[in-house]
Order: sequence, then C-alpha cells, then structure tokens
Amino acid sequence: MKTLTDEGLKPAHEKFAVLLAKGLNQADAYRGSHNCDGLTNQRIGERASKLAARGPIKARVRALLRQAKVSDLDSVGQAFKDILKDIEEARQAKNWTAVAQMSRLRVQCHGMILDKGMILSPTADMTDAQLITRIAGGDEELAARIKFILGPGEDEFRQ
Repeated sequence: MKTLTDEGLKPAHEKFAVLLAKGLNQADAYRGSHNCDGLTNQRIGERASKLAARGPIKARVRALLRQAKVSDLDSVGQAFKDILKDIEEARQAKNWTAVAQMSRLRVQCHGMILDKGMILSPTADMTDAQLITRIAGGDEELAARIKFILGPGEDEFRQ
C-alpha cells in the first residue's frame, strides 16, 4: 500500500510541490524531492517537467501559494541580498544609472531616505546613452565630456 499525504500525494510529490511553491525551478525542486543518483540533468529536467504538469501537482502548488504569506515567499534578508547582488552586477557592467537607482532603493529600505511617493519620470526607462544625450541637450561636445567622465556604460553608449 502506498503512503499518501493528507492532500493525496506521495510524500516526494508533496515535497516537490512545496519546493515549486517556494520558487525553485522544476529541476531543482525535483532534485530536492527525489533520489536523482545516476540521472543526467536532461533526464531530471524531463521528469520534473512531466511531474509539474500533472493536475494534482498544479492544484497543490496553487493551494500552497494561496495559503502563503509574503514572508513565506520573500524576506527582508533575501530582498537585501538580491539588491546587493544586483548592485554589484550593475557595477561590473558599469551601468551607473542602475547602480544609482538600486543604491537609492537600498538606503530607502534602511530608512535613510524617506520618499513621500513614487514619481515616475520619462527618464526611468532610458539607457545611459539616452540619458546623457538628454542631459547634454543636443550639445555633442558636452555629451562627449560626460561620457568621458563616466566611462563606458551598459550599452557602451550605442544610440
């Protein structure tokens, strides 16, 4: 006789659903819930995909997500870890606009800057090159000096 959880799933399938609900990708959830000794990454991916497509698994993941609180899915510590990682990646890419925006977000989270509200500006989605061009106001010499001072950006100042 097979052992089933209260939700009617095998214990390994329940654990798979829980790991999916926590945000793991299918292959990692499968690795965390099943014995994968001797399986290739491709075979693990195939099995995980097939299992995730089953109706009872989908239903269980949906139920877990409905019951979840934000703190179950995300934490302050994880949010800061993600922000710091993103800042470092932007710094490595020399995307100074992103570094500045994420650094501001970081200090906002620490309560060092209090904003009364979010202001969306037309520059929010600009690349570094577009922003420099706009700041320079059509003055190519000024744009060139700004680019020189800042160094290459995320798009190497392609326009």
